[in-house]
Amino acid sequence: MNMNKIGAGALGGLVSAIVVDLHAWTRTPGAFDWSLAGRRWVAGAMAGVLAALGLEPLT
Repeated sequence: MNMNKIGAGALGGLVSAIVVDLHAWTRTPGAFDWSLAGRRWVAGAMAGVLAALGLEPLT
């Protein structure tokens, strides 16, 4: 198991989820839902780890 690959996958998934949420936030008036965003960021990081491991996320 290559920890560098797993870390890079987690970071890539996390950054992608953050970018998508922040972009949606700039397009939508109102308060930012940190609780929902946090769950999405964790899910993005987990999806990145699964991709790095060569597994497909369960949807």
